[in-house]
Amino acid sequence: MIIKEVLKLKIASKRRYALFISLAAFVVLGFTIFDNAMNPNDQAMEIFNYSIMIFTGIFGLFGTYVVIGSSIDLNALKKDKLPVVDVQFLRYNKRGISAKDRDEVVYSGQVFIDVKTSEELLLIVSNVEVNRKYKIMYGKHTNIGVVLEKI
Repeated sequence: MIIKEVLKLKIASKRRYALFISLAAFVVLGFTIFDNAMNPNDQAMEIFNYSIMIFTGIFGLFGTYVVIGSSIDLNALKKDKLPVVDVQFLRYNKRGISAKDRDEVVYSGQVFIDVKTSEELLLIVSNVEVNRKYKIMYGKHTNIGVVLEKI
């Protein structure tokens, strides 16, 4: 099914981006640790190096967290175990125009409400309109979804 392939591409893209960020952070972290160990510097430079180590360590851990979550979602997509829900697009934070297509309206901070359970879901879905009902398949860890059909 073409819709599942679109979802697979979106989740895989997020995983690649997070992998790149975490690898870059770990490279900077390794270089800073090496520099701090091999070159004794003055106290101000050591404080700067330690702050860089903390900052890049946090970036690396967050990137690793996103990579693991998107890998779990891709595995669930392969096994057809991703949730499919009937939702209504409730509200959004910001409305804009797509950079790729001037006729497409994009929303950030999308909030959907599950029709059956009345639970609010924060999802990233394209090609939706406010106050319309949709059947959406989404990844639990990445919150990226695609519209299966309009209800």
